[in-house]
Amino acid sequence: MNSIPQIFVNIGQYKVIKNNESAILVAQNLGSCLGLAAFDRIKKIYGMIHCLLPLSSRDPQKAKQNPALYVDTGVPLLLETLVELGCSLQDLEIYVAGCGHTGKELDPFEIGQKNYTIFRKLAWKNALCSKGEHVGGNIPRTLILNTVEETVIVKTPDKMIYL
Repeated sequence: MNSIPQIFVNIGQYKVIKNNESAILVAQNLGSCLGLAAFDRIKKIYGMIHCLLPLSSRDPQKAKQNPALYVDTGVPLLLETLVELGCSLQDLEIYVAGCGHTGKELDPFEIGQKNYTIFRKLAWKNALCSKGEHVGGNIPRTLILNTVEETVIVKTPDKMIYL
């Protein structure tokens, strides 16, 4: 993995890699945040997003400036971008990580659960099924998409899980 460039997808960002590019997309420190990797094996187009909050209606101005910050605007933006580049929604493989709570105590605002719920609604609306998930709980995760091997890994403090 060291010879392939790593591209970090920070909070409120999304990245898309096209077929002639090789990279490892990485969304680190997914606590309550939603990390989503999507790719089309046929078209060789890959994307990842790192969303902080579920609903853009809390701050429409901020959402307009940075739609990737919110699940309800960011995930559709990523999907639209992938489709514009030639992907078919039916051919996309979707992987999700994060959506947990951020401490030993349950999150009173349930941000992680709300992020996951909004993702599930969007997936249902677009007839998408996630191929792999590692969500909930209170462990930090890193979501990794290797575009060369076409593998998705979730790294936790004590293990690596291939989704």
